[in-house]
Amino acid sequence: DDAARAADLASRVRVKDATIADLRTELRLAGEASEALQRRAEDAGGKLRVAEAEIAAAAVARSSLEIENADLNARLETLRAETETLRAEMQRLRAETAATIDSHARHARDASVAETVARQALAAEVEKCRRKIDEAVDDAARAETALTAAEKLAADA
Repeated sequence: DDAARAADLASRVRVKDATIADLRTELRLAGEASEALQRRAEDAGGKLRVAEAEIAAAAVARSSLEIENADLNARLETLRAETETLRAEMQRLRAETAATIDSHARHARDASVAETVARQALAAEVEKCRRKIDEAVDDAARAETALTAAEKLAADA
């Protein structure tokens, strides 16, 4: 009976030793798995930090682009306002130029009419002077004829 108990005890010890060995193996495997998971967690943490840094950089870049976009929009509005001002100035200058051209054309027409009137008046004055000259020449010829006749009468007498 002691032999059976000793065999049973030995069998139980072997089972417990096998169980302990199995548990140690499982513990070792669990430890290795835990270390692998810890390494993966550390890798994931590193990747997370890199991703967070990239997100922060993207946010800064986005903010910078938004500021630049706002600046460009403001500049665009300024340029539009300046363009409208220049268009208005151009229209004003065109109207002013057209008025100046019209004024010069009126003055040119008036000057042409005045020149025509002056030429006609001058031609009339020249004609009047020619008539006076012709009359004076005729009077001088008559006076010379009368003088010649008077000299002849005086010589005959």
